[in-house]
Amino acid sequence: MTAGPAPNVGPAEEERAQAPIRWPRPDGVTLGLIVVYVVGLIISLAFSFTLIGVLIMLGASIVHYRREHDPSVFTLGGVSAVAVLIGGIILVATKLGGGIGQGG
Repeated sequence: MTAGPAPNVGPAEEERAQAPIRWPRPDGVTLGLIVVYVVGLIISLAFSFTLIGVLIMLGASIVHYRREHDPSVFTLGGVSAVAVLIGGIILVATKLGGGIGQGG
């Protein structure tokens, strides 16, 4: 027994109907929020590097203090680490804007 040709099959050269692809397009508010997110990400990365640097400074001063038992080394390392940390906080606060004294 052999199978015959399939019924109601058109020629292979005809194109099939396909719905057009419609890519989503974000509105202006969404694009603005994406920009705000990226700016926040950049600020947080810069502050994260500041925090990592502070931890490295503190770690080095603690190790040196434990080796030499000189409290002045730990004091100098701690003061400089706190100064860098406060500077990073001030930098982030100025990048964010707003707040008291910004003049409405």
